[in-house]
Amino acid sequence: MSQALTWQATARGDYVIDVVIGGLGASAMVDSGLVDPAQLVGFELAPALFDQLQEAGFLNELATRTRRDAGGRMSVMRVGKVSAYLARPKTAEAAGPKVDLFVARSPEGLPSRVGLAFFHRLVGCRVDWDCSARTWSVRLPPARDKLP
Repeated sequence: MSQALTWQATARGDYVIDVVIGGLGASAMVDSGLVDPAQLVGFELAPALFDQLQEAGFLNELATRTRRDAGGRMSVMRVGKVSAYLARPKTAEAAGPKVDLFVARSPEGLPSRVGLAFFHRLVGCRVDWDCSARTWSVRLPPARDKLP
């Protein structure tokens, strides 16, 4: 039987999910506006988390990329390739399919955010956004409830 991982909206109305990026547990705010046309960058991480992943050797293929924000401003961001998983709320145990993608280093002051490229790579999963219950759920495929 498949299982769903579910997160409740914060008092501000944000949806913050649990993830494992590289070997580190983290939280990331769901940002449906964080779109990468090339479908390569799935997270923009707070600088401290990005730097921690880099120092621990979890990031590969380090590079820079140009991005355009919602206001149309262009900026250059550092990126690195990493493996990421969803994590079970409260236990931080990795769950679901492994996703290999790039993460970008956000400007100072922004929280870690997860964008559409990550969710598009969750093969066999289903995302349910229940507006009435104010929940964000990811239903895992039956064979992927646990890591191999």
